[in-house]
Amino acid sequence: MLNLSRRHVRKCPNDSRDNLRCQCPIWMDWTQGSTRLQKSLGIRDWQAAQRRARDMEADGIDAYQTGNSGALTVQKATDDFKADAKNSLKPPTLKLYRILLARLNAYCKQHGYVFLKQLDVVQVREFRNSWTTYSPRTAGKHIERLKRFFSWCVENSWLRHPRALSGQVRLRAGA
Repeated sequence: MLNLSRRHVRKCPNDSRDNLRCQCPIWMDWTQGSTRLQKSLGIRDWQAAQRRARDMEADGIDAYQTGNSGALTVQKATDDFKADAKNSLKPPTLKLYRILLARLNAYCKQHGYVFLKQLDVVQVREFRNSWTTYSPRTAGKHIERLKRFFSWCVENSWLRHPRALSGQVRLRAGA
């Protein structure tokens, strides 16, 4: 079961994690076996946090604990992809994948996405739009690598179809 609580910042006068009236960041925590996991949701709206927690519980927390591949974490999927790619890619190409997947993991952590199933067209588009310093050619190469990662996830039956890249991820005009 997911538990929601606020982590108060230093300037907040509240000290109870159960106080809902402030605008401090909301965190979720749950136990997996004997391990306690804590993640920031990256939001401060309590109702939005409850909706996300409800969706995560319905989609994956229980399945993840029982080992169902439908609730695979983004971190595990990227780690498995890198391990598999190590056998078939040359080191310079592997380095480019490591950089992109590290950025994807950081983005997911920052925005509170834990499971691979949570990444949809909108989230991937937001991730792509966070690439503000890339030239169009570099961004295009990153998109190709990202498409390859999601295609690999489909090949491994971790996603049913590449929802995250269903023709929606394209280079921005003039970017």
